[in-house]
Amino acid sequence: MRQLSHREARNDVLSMLLFITVVNVIVYQFTWVYAGPITALSSIVLATFLIHRRDITWRNLGFAMPGKKWLIPIQTIGVFTATGVTLFLASLVVGMFFAPQETTVSRFGDMEGNLSLYLWWVFLGWVVGGFCEEMLFRGFLLTRVELMLGGRRVSTVLAVVFQAAVFGLIHFYYQGAYGALTIFAAATTIGACFVLFGRKLWPLILSHGILDTLGFLGDYLGDSAGF
Repeated sequence: MRQLSHREARNDVLSMLLFITVVNVIVYQFTWVYAGPITALSSIVLATFLIHRRDITWRNLGFAMPGKKWLIPIQTIGVFTATGVTLFLASLVVGMFFAPQETTVSRFGDMEGNLSLYLWWVFLGWVVGGFCEEMLFRGFLLTRVELMLGGRRVSTVLAVVFQAAVFGLIHFYYQGAYGALTIFAAATTIGACFVLFGRKLWPLILSHGILDTLGFLGDYLGDSAGF
């Protein structure tokens, strides 16, 4: 894999941030429910273009299967547990200052008892949340910011925090400060797991998809305590 220059990494990061902002704002004018999924799907197209013009593939950014495949379920459990604990603790702390935004409920409020709608959102949860968001924020954005900042250890820490901040902000439009901050905390944990587990995306993808599936299951069953 060709090593990117600081300038190339910076240009890729700025291009992606501008694209995410513009697309999300435009799509939000037509549909706030699907603004996130549409933004994520279109951003993956741009990210794929950006990495390929740098002679890089998604395999280079963590999408390759690890040599020791038996590690995948173990690491998935690790990411799932760490993320779940982080979400729980963050919700307690953030909940002391902010209340959940009502649009978080109304976005999925008609899912209760609606099997077809539940399956539709589970599908989107895996495609958009599991694959697109992990590839985009951990595989692409984290690694680009890391290179942009010089590729040192402190650069990695800052990159983990930066991608988490962006990830939290893109959820603000329908989850408010409560959702943005709790998701920021969770994304920080996921980014740290990405680095600590050898920069492999599969454990993150599987964990994210399972979390979304369980969260939507709570909405389908009418459990307001679900993710």
